[in-house]
Amino acid sequence: AELVERMKKAFGDDEGRAEHALKVLRLSEEIGREVGADPLVLVPAAILHDIGRSRPEQAGREDHGQVGRGVAAELLADLGFPRAIEEEILGLVERHHDRDRMNTRNGSVLFDADLIVNLQEGHRPDREAHLSREALTEAGKRIGTARLTPQVRSAGPPQEG
Repeated sequence: AELVERMKKAFGDDEGRAEHALKVLRLSEEIGREVGADPLVLVPAAILHDIGRSRPEQAGREDHGQVGRGVAAELLADLGFPRAIEEEILGLVERHHDRDRMNTRNGSVLFDADLIVNLQEGHRPDREAHLSREALTEAGKRIGTARLTPQVRSAGPPQEG
């Protein structure tokens, strides 16, 4: 809870960016449970994955990971994470958009969760195909497809007339 508050404070008035991080967090937890990811690493990495965008010069940049690593290190510094866990979190924050370098269990879950949320928030016409090509876990593909596929809502049973 404290890390979420620090993340929100770092984003300031950019509530959309903070909400994006929370969506990625929820989805990371869901996918992570299925694949056996480590929540001690995954949860803080998901909360902080876009924290580099909190710096005005990085707001719209895709290469915000390096800056994010530094900002995340500042935020994690006094929370008492073991050094090995902190280092893994920082590595995930730094390279969360680098598909080829997110090949650990925790990394693949974070990559997939961010991919799915970005596809939900974006306007790609080929969202499902993109997800199928890019997702790193089967759980991410399945959960993402369910989230991205429009649900046909029934108006109830047909009325007899």
